[in-house]
Amino acid sequence: FLFILIFFIFFDYLRINKDIINPKYHIPHKYLVKDKSFIEEYLKEDELIDFLSSDLDKFRVLDLTGNNASRLAAFNIETIMGYHPAKLSQYDNILKIITEKGYYPLGLLQALNVKYIIHDKIGNIPGFSRLVSELKLNYYPNRSNHNGYINSYIYENNSFLDRLFFIENITLLSNEDKILENITSDLFDPQNNSYININDLSEEQISIINNIEFDNKSMVEIIKWEPDKIIFKTISDSPQILFLSEIYYPGWTIDKKNIIKLNGLFRGIIIDEGENEYIMEFKPKDLYLGKIISNIVYIILLVVICFAIYRKKVKHV
Repeated sequence: FLFILIFFIFFDYLRINKDIINPKYHIPHKYLVKDKSFIEEYLKEDELIDFLSSDLDKFRVLDLTGNNASRLAAFNIETIMGYHPAKLSQYDNILKIITEKGYYPLGLLQALNVKYIIHDKIGNIPGFSRLVSELKLNYYPNRSNHNGYINSYIYENNSFLDRLFFIENITLLSNEDKILENITSDLFDPQNNSYININDLSEEQISIINNIEFDNKSMVEIIKWEPDKIIFKTISDSPQILFLSEIYYPGWTIDKKNIIKLNGLFRGIIIDEGENEYIMEFKPKDLYLGKIISNIVYIILLVVICFAIYRKKVKHV
């Protein structure tokens, strides 16, 4: 009996050890876990990564090659698809409309701060120019028929808009579906005319927006850009509407200003005249409340510990 027990324990040890060391023999690990060599190859810079990393502008790319967006994210290259399958409902609705249309309207790509489209085919993309050189991109996660490098092509936006820019005209609407329809139209031009739901504005904001005259000499400069903090400076002779190509999301705040939802999806701010510096930070209420609760709990624990130590000393005396 002891011999049989030792045999099965040893056998089980070898079986489990084999699965851990060689996940390709284990189901479902062989579909999820990759060898170290795969990771090293996956994170190796190629000509495409070198090219995009050398561009110092703040921009996003649209990758139509079928490659996994997380690979570009590993090199701090932003894509409009992000790197997580969970999307905000409004953004997901836009993607569904795009899927039905079969293409991305140029105006929407401008609003999304897309500077380059990556494709594995040569063709004509309205509003974009193909760069002459052929670049190579690693294909691993999403295309099983390629395991290595294939030719890819970069198309550059001829009318690229910065991550932050001023809007010439604002149209106030009261229907979110109409706004969604307009920004996915071929006629949409985010710099020339953007949309705001009038129900999201106060009377004071409506009055200010209706009296804004576009100043083409206005300037904006990014000072600092972090995932939860954005600092920028503006110079303008009069109040203006500033467009930020960032998703509107509750929890983002800006000093003494309200963030406006532009085009049903993006962030906008009514900036003051003169030279001003703004700090936009992510400070959700639930995180702030959680911090308060945690601090209270820590204080209570500290008081309990100190009281227990005090009582122990009193008993000894």
